[in-house]
Amino acid sequence: MTTAKPSALRLPDDLPWTNSAGLLLDAVQVEHLLAKLFSWDCTVTVEVLYLQTRFAQFRDISPCLVRLKGQDDALLTHFLANTQEQWGYLLFSDAPWSDMTDHLRWLTTIEHPSGAEMLLRIADPAVAHALLGDTQHSTSRLFGPFQQAVVINTVNDGWNHYFRHGTAPAADYSAPYRLSEPQWSLLEEASFSKMVSELYLHMQEFFRHAEPGLSAVAHWSYLEHLARRSVAYGNDSESDIWLFANAHGLLGDQAMREDPEILELLAPTNPHPEMRMQQISTLAERKCFP
Repeated sequence: MTTAKPSALRLPDDLPWTNSAGLLLDAVQVEHLLAKLFSWDCTVTVEVLYLQTRFAQFRDISPCLVRLKGQDDALLTHFLANTQEQWGYLLFSDAPWSDMTDHLRWLTTIEHPSGAEMLLRIADPAVAHALLGDTQHSTSRLFGPFQQAVVINTVNDGWNHYFRHGTAPAADYSAPYRLSEPQWSLLEEASFSKMVSELYLHMQEFFRHAEPGLSAVAHWSYLEHLARRSVAYGNDSESDIWLFANAHGLLGDQAMREDPEILELLAPTNPHPEMRMQQISTLAERKCFP
């Protein structure tokens, strides 16, 4: 994954800092998360959510809830300097800290619509966008004691602000939260969108010259279109999608659509369709660097 250059993005001005503020961080996304937290603030209050669960042995990749001391907290400063890396997101609540941690610990596992239990990367911003930002279905049980969530939108370089509607429902953690079919579809789409966002950062760093007239949003949409084209060709792995995008970055969109050798590799008659994107990437490099 490409490392983006840090950018200190300003938070919205109207956040309820008089309430309890938590920073939910994804240890899969932030390597050595606990070590970093204590190096930045040795007095930090942090809850490792996999502790007190059957996944306690995986504490190194556990999502963590950090208790912020206010909007000038040093940990928040580090978070804001790395927003493009999608470390996690902000949560606000007027409930006790224990209620906040109990609720998030409950959400570390969910049920698929079929009933199968599975881990949920609850601290992943893509998951928050999908589930907390769902306007078609009730999200009050997902919000629980939290009134607001503030989640980075890397495409617009801004924030999405999600609110719980009504009062917090009575806590019932006797069984995992069961996703509906539409919610599962939203999670699947969120995973795809996150991959496109990471591809966007990669292309911005290594192929900034490609498609120079596009705005950030238009460039993201263009890359989403390329990704869906790759899937339509039957090459739906992340590596295949990245190879296809890299070839576009090297040769440009017009050449990719008109070059006879590229078109031959994209044709259904390609005897090795599973190798199609690797072949195209190799060909693009040869044409670009003869």
